[in-house]
Amino acid sequence: MQALYRKWRPQKFSELLGQDHVRDTLRSALAGGRFVHAYLFAGPRGCGKTTTARLLAKGVNCLNLQNGEPCNQCSSCLEIQKGQSMDLIEIDAASNRGIEEIRDLREKVKFAPTKSKYKVYVIDEVHQLTREAFNALLKTLEEPPSHVIFVLATTEPYKIPKTILSRCQRFDFKRVGIADLIKRLDYIAKQEGLKLDEESKKLLAQTAAGSVRDVESLLDTVLGKGLTTITKKDIEEILGRTELERIEQLYHFLVKKDVSSALSLLNQIIEEGKDLNQFTVDLVEFLREKLIKNPSPVLASWIRTIADAQQKMKTTHITQLPLELAIVEIAYKKENGEKSNEVKEDDPDPKVDPPKQKVQDINQEIDIDWEQVVAQIRPHNHSLCFLLKGSQPLEIQDGQIILGVSFKFHKDKLEEVKNRRLIEEVIKKVTGRELKLACRVVKNLEKAIPEERDLIKEVTEVFEI
Repeated sequence: MQALYRKWRPQKFSELLGQDHVRDTLRSALAGGRFVHAYLFAGPRGCGKTTTARLLAKGVNCLNLQNGEPCNQCSSCLEIQKGQSMDLIEIDAASNRGIEEIRDLREKVKFAPTKSKYKVYVIDEVHQLTREAFNALLKTLEEPPSHVIFVLATTEPYKIPKTILSRCQRFDFKRVGIADLIKRLDYIAKQEGLKLDEESKKLLAQTAAGSVRDVESLLDTVLGKGLTTITKKDIEEILGRTELERIEQLYHFLVKKDVSSALSLLNQIIEEGKDLNQFTVDLVEFLREKLIKNPSPVLASWIRTIADAQQKMKTTHITQLPLELAIVEIAYKKENGEKSNEVKEDDPDPKVDPPKQKVQDINQEIDIDWEQVVAQIRPHNHSLCFLLKGSQPLEIQDGQIILGVSFKFHKDKLEEVKNRRLIEEVIKKVTGRELKLACRVVKNLEKAIPEERDLIKEVTEVFEI
């Protein structure tokens, strides 16, 4: 089965989505015969750079060009459309990045096209070429054969030497808007005989984050489930999305400064096997929509904090830790002398929940200076130190110290062999006693929140690991 993004790839400039400035300029240039020998297409992935390069190749070689649009009926158009043209050469610079490959290209460009008027070279991800390869390419761009057109495509134009940039006509592609992506879904759904409700189309468009290719690939995933009538719930189940109700619930917890409930909800999402990264993306989008309706520096601060956490989640050993720290930071951070959770718009019921029953602090009963243990852990492992700050020693029995924690994933992390051994070694150093560590998940376990300056310092140190 052919992928949708290949099956429904635009075959005319008029079908190009969300890049009107590129479409109109190129179509006008083709109609007037004013095209150049080298182009640079820059922009995010999946926004139509390679598709536009193929349309350009069609346009310069079309035997019956109509107002700058390829006819899609002549032999040249049909060969390119079917991927059979010998005169459209696509090169992936990621795997052909060296000087030898570019030298080989320089030799081949000397030969005339097989059938067409122009030989078109499309070099994708051109920024990945080596410096030597760029120098070799530059010589060709300076004195190109009259029958050759280059299209350099990149997601990172700032990595391309200025000497190369100066010899190309540049077009900057942009992310495609949600409205245009929904139009694309409507078109494909009609062609494929699918029924998508408005909420499911909006969800697919939002998840694609401005990429036409991604929205079509997501729809492909849905088709793989054999569905023909599709609802938002179907999309959420297939994509592993977390329901909007969970997002709203977390938002309310943040406004109420209910850290315990917020972290408990997060733990529940993880234990259900939901995609935590997607949940974080959804949360940012939810807050962004609120920000648009009612601009607020507090909401803007929340979005920055959570978006930063989402990036850190990709490189942190404890995946959920950056988001946990972001929740704590949002709840207790002060801005201009006010609580950061004072969000006016859509405030939830302001009633304060009754305080939860605290677990008895029995540090004195078991005669261990737990704060000293935590402090001794810090030089060895900052993230482990942070987890221990949220725990409580409960009891000692049979040579074992039982540590109370709020969440199962904290228990699992603390009981990892290397972490457990480190904690046991520090306990022996502080107390002179050999105690084995075991953890127990305790509901409603609460610890006194440290002073804000200490909390923010801890957050910073953990993120610097």
